[in-house]
Amino acid sequence: LIKFIAANLPLSVQVHPDNELARLRHNSFGKNEMWYIMQADKDAEIIVGFDKKIDREAYKSAVSKGDLINLLHIEKTVEGDTFYIPTGRVHAIGAGVLLAEIQQTSDITYRIFDYNRIDAKTGKSRDLHTEEAVDAIDFEVDESYKTDYQLLENKQNKLVISPYFKTNILQISK
Repeated sequence: LIKFIAANLPLSVQVHPDNELARLRHNSFGKNEMWYIMQADKDAEIIVGFDKKIDREAYKSAVSKGDLINLLHIEKTVEGDTFYIPTGRVHAIGAGVLLAEIQQTSDITYRIFDYNRIDAKTGKSRDLHTEEAVDAIDFEVDESYKTDYQLLENKQNKLVISPYFKTNILQISK
């Protein structure tokens, strides 16, 4: 499944379960995805993973104190940046980002933070899935969340290769 997402406001922080958990809970598949940043405003950011390793209890504590955002890895992004978002990786698209999302076909999403926003239609905050998410989250920290790739002109350049999709980029000069 391919989506083009233009975020005018930061989108909610979420995580997707792996195939096993999605099958057990929802009779569905997990959701591995990747983002290719097509355009980003100056100082645009995304959230991807954690800044430091935490455990389930630290996560629950941060959520209950409303402090989760301070544990997340916030990365400035520019056009051409690419990120693989495997199941279990906490993530969110920031304001001013236009991206192509290539994903395993699934709609299973656990929303874990929504910036304390109130839905104008209902007057209530949107449902959070913090308890469901704790079993899905990968609390490990990567040295870098950005996908490195070469961009050679007039050649097929590999972006992300996973069991669920393979992506390449072509820089055409003629």
